[in-house]
Amino acid sequence: MLAFRDKPLSVIEVGQQLRAAFVLEGSVRRAGNRLRITARLAETQTGHSVWAERCDRQLEDVFAIQDEIAQNIARALRVMLSDQESGPLKDPHSRRAAAYDYYLRWPPGCLSVSTQGLEFARQMFARAIVIDPSYAAAFAGVADVSSFLYMYFEASKDNLREAATASRQRDRVGSGIG
Repeated sequence: MLAFRDKPLSVIEVGQQLRAAFVLEGSVRRAGNRLRITARLAETQTGHSVWAERCDRQLEDVFAIQDEIAQNIARALRVMLSDQESGPLKDPHSRRAAAYDYYLRWPPGCLSVSTQGLEFARQMFARAIVIDPSYAAAFAGVADVSSFLYMYFEASKDNLREAATASRQRDRVGSGIG
């Protein structure tokens, strides 16, 4: 969760706040088209690792890496996922690397910073949508950012309309309707 990003809390403290038995922590670093992803699944009662992995891959492999990590975590927890439960793990983001790249460009802290940060985020999500018009997460990003702009900076009809339109589009493409 981004709410815990850059906060010096232990796995045990995060687990207590979330009332969770396990916490997944990790990082993603990028150098050109190379990614290094580290992930650790920890038991929140003791803070001990249940599973840990480091992946060095090409950016184009990011979706395969996500699938692999999700399945490895599920195995570590000894959980058998139904087809319905594992569906979101198989295709959480656009299969177009360029769209996903734009989706990742918005600064995670921008939601609490400024109108400019939110406008930048909306532009990045919009570019992702141009590349992949079926990218539900990017539509959700536009809806979220437009809502924040409406609620905290500019209660304009344009921001409200943009939030509603993007939300409907997210529902339409996220449900597989056309």
